[in-house]
Amino acid sequence: MALAFILFVLILIGCETSTNAFLEFLPMPQEMMSCFNYFHQKCNLTNTVGHSLNRHCVNSYYFHSDKIKWEWTNLTDFDIHYLKFLKRRIFDNHFRTKRQSDNPSPSSGFRVRKEYRRLTDYERTAYHSVLNVMKRNGEYDTFARIHSGPNLGQFHDGPNFLGWHRIYLAYFEEAVRRHDNSLSLPFWDYTLDFPLSDPTQSVLWSTTFLGNGDGVVWSGPFSGWVVNGSPLIRNTGHQGALMSKQDVDTVLTRCDTSEITFPRETGIYNLEIYHNRVHNWVGGNMEMLDTAAFDPVFFLHHAFVDYVWELFRLRQLTVCGINPEANYPNVVGDHAPQREMHAFQQHRASDGYANYWTDSWYTYEMSPSCSRARPDCGSLYLICDIDHDICVSKTRSEIATSPTSSTELPRRKRSMFVLETPSSCTGAISGTMQNTYFINGDNDIDNWVYIPIQIAYIRPNGYHFHSYPIQDGKVQYVQDIYSPFLYPNLHSYVKSEDLKAYPNCDLDPSGAGQIYVRSDGLTYYGTYVDYVLSDVRQPYGSTVVYIGVKNPGSGISDAILSAHDKCGRPCSVTCAKPNTDPPSYKRCSGVIRLSARLPLMYGSNYGDAVLSAWDPLGMGPEFNSIHVIVICNYRDIWPW
Repeated sequence: MALAFILFVLILIGCETSTNAFLEFLPMPQEMMSCFNYFHQKCNLTNTVGHSLNRHCVNSYYFHSDKIKWEWTNLTDFDIHYLKFLKRRIFDNHFRTKRQSDNPSPSSGFRVRKEYRRLTDYERTAYHSVLNVMKRNGEYDTFARIHSGPNLGQFHDGPNFLGWHRIYLAYFEEAVRRHDNSLSLPFWDYTLDFPLSDPTQSVLWSTTFLGNGDGVVWSGPFSGWVVNGSPLIRNTGHQGALMSKQDVDTVLTRCDTSEITFPRETGIYNLEIYHNRVHNWVGGNMEMLDTAAFDPVFFLHHAFVDYVWELFRLRQLTVCGINPEANYPNVVGDHAPQREMHAFQQHRASDGYANYWTDSWYTYEMSPSCSRARPDCGSLYLICDIDHDICVSKTRSEIATSPTSSTELPRRKRSMFVLETPSSCTGAISGTMQNTYFINGDNDIDNWVYIPIQIAYIRPNGYHFHSYPIQDGKVQYVQDIYSPFLYPNLHSYVKSEDLKAYPNCDLDPSGAGQIYVRSDGLTYYGTYVDYVLSDVRQPYGSTVVYIGVKNPGSGISDAILSAHDKCGRPCSVTCAKPNTDPPSYKRCSGVIRLSARLPLMYGSNYGDAVLSAWDPLGMGPEFNSIHVIVICNYRDIWPW
């Protein structure tokens, strides 16, 4: 009864500021609220994945807030001198000496970019070797630091996103070719991984390619790489989503660049939103834009985004009758067409749209495709799915156990469990999370404290489990035994809607799901994520998770708490009302402020936080000590 009270009676609007000295609940910062309000006017949770909106608005806050200090992102003297050298090599020698009518071209020659799995063993090994050389001599980290700091907003959230990253990749590729001019920048076509029942098992996450994706990168060509003195980290498959071929085709239905970029487009045609999801899917350092480029996956990812954009530009020319280089959207501010590019001041934003990049610098080999009549994907690491006429990545186990040639014709079928509606789904269980413990350039667990958060959830709509009631010896297949639809009194309380979910989120047959809770700093740059296992068979469920926030010992720590399930469907945050005993809760913004004043409302380490929420003798939760409850009720109620 108490849980039902939490779930349905306490979902109220508004939030009061607590007067507790140790933990305060605050309104959302105006910069962030403006972002959520903008989306609220354009979409709802039944047509847009809530987790994507949350990540976009948190990043937007980082781009525009003056409360985040970015000293750790400052370029070093080496970075400055190296960039000047590279600019002279590329710009002075090959742009200024050309007549306006000529196409500038790089001294290392024209190059053809191929899908990563289409590289020969020699090309792939050579590419890995050059990146390791650049990592050791500092050149790689120079490029990574360019993609960090307060200037991120100048090349995200707008049309300069496409052009700036195009020039960024071209300069990075030229830096690679200084070491080996036979190499080109490969791209990672994740539509080849999307059809796998578990894309985290793709051959890409093997020692042959990128190394492991489950935590600290300890295998493969980039094992031992560090980010700001801490190991490189990934958490593949926990959050976000890869692009599918259908997603690419959706983007390619548009003609005008403004239709696939911010600020005009905020939905299914926005290429930057799809790009964001892949950052989140890789996780770890890739999830935080400030550290993303320190993972070599970044450049493969952005090369594919550029590839999709080039397909779009070709369609503009051949189908839409539009000259791509004259189609820079008419915007003002950070993304204005004549604004100088961050780190590449010799270029203006509109320069990234120039045709000469793909006329004179590079082109793309088409991503692998196949058919029943032509079943060869051109790579030992790809399989032709002849039932769907698509190339699909092999898995790590297939590479380890079978020397199959690329011309064999195995039929790959995705295993799907029965769902009542295709949009209602939850992801298979992934491995545990490895947090980076990154705060303002420093990775140290001692900089974090933990607060207990209760998770309350109801059964999402559309699930169907193979556990049926039997009456008079006959199996009743209409509903499973756990379904609230079988029980009219219960069903009147347990109601959920079909919220928009990430694609390819298959239901675990056991009913096990995951709910992710995270904190994002508002007075510091840092993110902490953890999850709880949920039993989505049950009408109601509840558990506790412990989430890290910056230690307030050196000053107050403001953070925003949020939560979502594996498919990206958002949950609401409720906060304890002040001076209520036992505590009662009301809907709030999720913004908290921690201070070091007594009595402390957090654990100085994970163990202390656990003991603050549980009676170690009675083995029962002490809910009076929990001041934040996340409610996952799967309703189209704007949670921000």
